[in-house]
Amino acid sequence: MMSTIKGMRGKTMAVLVAACMLLCVLSPAIVNWNEEGSFATDGGEKPTFTYVSLGDSTTNGYGIEDYWPSNDEDKNIRGFLQEAPDAYPSLVRDMLIEAIGDSYNVDLIQLAISGYRTDELRYLLDDDFTADQTIEEVFSNAPYIDDDGEWDYGWNWDFAFYLKYGENYRDVIQDELTKYKEAGTLDSVLKDCEKLLRDVYRDSIEAADLITYALGTNNFG
Repeated sequence: MMSTIKGMRGKTMAVLVAACMLLCVLSPAIVNWNEEGSFATDGGEKPTFTYVSLGDSTTNGYGIEDYWPSNDEDKNIRGFLQEAPDAYPSLVRDMLIEAIGDSYNVDLIQLAISGYRTDELRYLLDDDFTADQTIEEVFSNAPYIDDDGEWDYGWNWDFAFYLKYGENYRDVIQDELTKYKEAGTLDSVLKDCEKLLRDVYRDSIEAADLITYALGTNNFG
């Protein structure tokens, strides 16, 4: 049964990729073909074609080379903004470059996160969505001091702190959180960090010319 499902999934993905590539190459709405019969440009430079990848570990290349920043497993941020060369998003980007690269700069924004369900994505996109227990306890639980006297927090804060401090955020985040707590500004800083993460998803999706989406597997446990 599982092999049948995997085979169906593979065929479905192949069809979707083929369809997306065909649209990218042929659709005037996507490639921004102007009335003069040439690609539209801004100031004489090639415009940017933005491709956003949404999904989970089946998309982002979990476990393959360059899945972790700087090939350092201690800096694992579950594939967030990582472009593993042989992962699905990078292969789609390379196909786009081959198809339209002469006229467009192709920009990949890799937002497929290992462990994500549809719920986590909706939580980032929908202010009115009510978080379930998994989101509250695993993904979005605010930083707190654990029994060892260290700051601990949910997965989404890893992504937010990565955006604020860079890939070496873990080298500074313990001291930073302590500093903000002592100054009485921790809640405000966390609010800003969460907004930063939400804005990356919302702004990227809004700017996208192509989005691939593969979520749902983790919803079933």
